[in-house]
Order: sequence, then C-alpha cells, then structure tokens
Amino acid sequence: MPIVNIERIEVIKGPASAIYGANAFSGIINIITKSAENVDGFEISAAGGEFSTQLHKLSFGKKSEKIDGLFTSRWDKTDGSQLIADNTDFENYNVFGKVKVSKFTLSLGHSESDRGLSGSAGRPTSTYTEEINESFVDAVSNIELNSNMDLMVKGFINDRENILDMGDLTTVDEAVLGGEVQHNWRINSNNLLICGVDVAESEIALAGDHETTNVAVYIQDECKLMEKLTFTLGVRHDKHSVYEEVTSPRAGVVYNLGRTVIKSFYGEAFRAPTFAESYPDLWLGPVVHVMGNNELEPEKMKSYEIGIGHKFTREMEGEVNVFYNKTRNLIVLRTQRISATGFPPIPVIKYDNVNKNEAEVKGVEVCLKSKLFFDNLKGVMNYSYQKAKNEQTKEDLEYVPNHKFNIGLNFKLGQFMANTALRYIGERIYPDSRTGLAGELDAYTVVDAKIIAGILKNLEVSLSAYNIFDEEYEETYDYPMPGTSWLAEVGYKF
Repeated sequence: MPIVNIERIEVIKGPASAIYGANAFSGIINIITKSAENVDGFEISAAGGEFSTQLHKLSFGKKSEKIDGLFTSRWDKTDGSQLIADNTDFENYNVFGKVKVSKFTLSLGHSESDRGLSGSAGRPTSTYTEEINESFVDAVSNIELNSNMDLMVKGFINDRENILDMGDLTTVDEAVLGGEVQHNWRINSNNLLICGVDVAESEIALAGDHETTNVAVYIQDECKLMEKLTFTLGVRHDKHSVYEEVTSPRAGVVYNLGRTVIKSFYGEAFRAPTFAESYPDLWLGPVVHVMGNNELEPEKMKSYEIGIGHKFTREMEGEVNVFYNKTRNLIVLRTQRISATGFPPIPVIKYDNVNKNEAEVKGVEVCLKSKLFFDNLKGVMNYSYQKAKNEQTKEDLEYVPNHKFNIGLNFKLGQFMANTALRYIGERIYPDSRTGLAGELDAYTVVDAKIIAGILKNLEVSLSAYNIFDEEYEETYDYPMPGTSWLAEVGYKF
C-alpha cells in the first residue's frame, strides 16, 4: 500500500487475535486509505534524491451526491545505496482505485516491481533479481438492519506472482480468497456486542501445489458496568486445514477517572506458519539450499498488561505500561550443514520452532506528549525497556533490544511545517548462519528530518533528510544500512 494512498494509521497495542485472528500477535496496524474528499481534484508530484531516486505520483478524486471515487498512480525508481553490491536497484509501478456508492465500497489495485538481490555483506551477489506482480480486489458493504444493529459484509481476492532469478528461475504463484460477515448489536447505550465469521482459502505453487483453508468464528462484548468502568470480553476459534485448531481469548478492563485512566488487559494470540516458511525448496546460488518445514506449529503468545495514563495539563499527557508476555514455538531461521560423500558440507537453511517450552518477555514503556513553549511546537517521547529470554536455554532472544528510545518534534506555522525524529535502538543478539555462533549488534542512533513549505495556494515543496549524522549501523546482521541521504519533492493541486 503506497503511502500516498493513506489518510491515517491507527495502532492497537497488544494481542488481538480474539477479533483479527492469525498474525495479530503484538498489535494491529489499521491503515485507512484516502477518500475522494481528501483529494477533491487533481494532485501531481515529482521527487528526486540520493541514489538517483525518482518518485512520481498522479491522483484524482471527486465526490458527488451518489458516488465518490479516487484514483492514484505512482512510479518509483532508485539505484539503491550499493553498499553490498551494485544491484540494489528498485523500480515499482502502482495503480489504486476506490469507489464508494452509498454503503458499498470497492477498492482495487495492481503493482509491478523489479529489484536486485544484492545478498549480504559476507555473501554479496551481483546478478540475482526478483520480480513481484500483485493485484487485489476488496469489497465491503455496510448494511443497517435497524437503529441498534448493523451488518458488515466483506470479500477479497489477493493474487501475487514472485519470480526469482538466482542462477535458476523460480516462479511462485500465491492467491488468497476470503470473506467476512460481522454483526454489531448496540444492546443499549452501555453494551456493544460484536460477533462474526470469516473464511479464507489460500493456495500456492511453491515446490508443488499447496492449499489451506481457515474458518473462524468470534464474539466480543464491550460493557460499561458503571459510568467509569468498562469491561471487554472476547474469544475467537480458528479451524485450519493444516495446523491444529486455536482458541484465542481476550479480556480487558478500563477505569476512567477523568484526567487519569487505568487499564489492564490479558490476551492470547497466534501466528500461523507462512507458505514461505513451510514449503520452499530452492537454491541461493550453488552453495546454499533453502528448505521448507511443513511440520511447523503456530507461534503462540499469552500477554498481560497494566497501564496508567494521566493528563497533567491541557497540553501535556503521559502514559506508563508494564507488560509480561510468554511465547511458545517461535519460528526462526536455522542453518544446518549436511555432508555428502566426497563433497564438503552444504549449508541448508530452514525454519524451525526454537522453543517448545516458553520464552519470556517482560518490560515497561513510558510515553509523554506535550506542546512545547508555544502552540506551534509539539513533542513526543517514548522509551521502552524489555528483557526477552528463552526459558529453556536461558539465552536472550535474537534481535530483541533491551532499550529503545524515540523523540519526535513537530513545528507548524501557517503553510510551513518542520519535523524531526530521533530513534535509539540498543544492542541485540544475532545468529551467525555461517559459524552457528551468536554475536552482538551495536546500538545505534539515527536522526531524520523534513521541512514542508506551501509556496503558493496549491503549490508545495518539501525536503527530507535521512540519517543526518551518517550513522553506520545494521538492523540485521551483515546488512549495512545507508548513510546520509536526501529527497526533494514538489507537488501541485488543481
């Protein structure tokens, strides 16, 4: 989903499988796309920057009494940072449409992308490429049954073709067809009951043809027992054609004291093994074999959270959350070396459930938002500490930092806006697939900034800078991230 099509993003923290099913493991990111009202005419923009980057966009949106429609087209191209090899290029073309008639909304899109696969710093490649073609159709109808009841009916089709050229040509075709019916019943002003059923059928051509079907039912009740006290209880049951059935409960309580809000939640969630984890059988060049594992079990998590939020003044508010999670059957990549007579050991990479017993993650998160000095300047800060250990081995979990810290500042005055963001990520343990030994990635601090200026009524220019202080860092072992880069953009509305 290109950013240009997004109106806003909502984040729901914590396990949410009770309503959303598989993969709602640590939270939900809800992306709300733009409507015709957000554009209201034509928008065109062009951008250029570091690494010969080009971004071009055209949008059209119009609303009438009976229908409103939105269309966007975007073309992106870049040579990439070329830090590992010279084939870090990327090119993408994307079209998106959204039409709304009364209570019915139809969204559809198609994208085509080509990119180079440069490998890792320890094993660079200069000729590998990947081509991805994706299409989707999504239809939603909201039916008002009466003043207290409504029905949401949804259907979707996603289709994806992935063509890998890594010495040998590998084509992976994947399709998902599904639908959902959700019934919302406002029993009274203090009680909302939600129930529904959804079905999804997936198929993939990857080392053979594979199909899976998942059917789920769910129910959730949000009840305000007193003016200040609200309870939420929900449960979902998934029946999958491959792995075991999964039941995911969720319970929460919120006590609102006006300026202070106390909340507590318990939830269970799961992440199902993907096709890419279960069925691949391909070679990364002549020396590395990637194999699937069709005996994987779903990852499962139990989460406990308690938090308190307080509004100190009209301009300042803060929140503290303490969490404790237990996870089981984590799915990670593991490297094995298989010997054959007369040949050196061959690395075989496959996914595995690393902890049949539970892993433990506990921590605390602190967030503070405030206007600073005057109304035009706003700031946000959050810090989290977490400790994640495998209870079986007593070792830290891979790629989980103990410390994370973020600061954001946003300044707006008339048609001028500027923002900057700092993020700090602490040390992390990583697995070295070549030696089998664990190492530690260094902590890093990265600062980004952007300024936007409205030159004329309908003309806007912006300049973005990334990694301003040219920090050398790796988010994943053996994959260095780009240094300082910039992007300039101009946009016009009519």
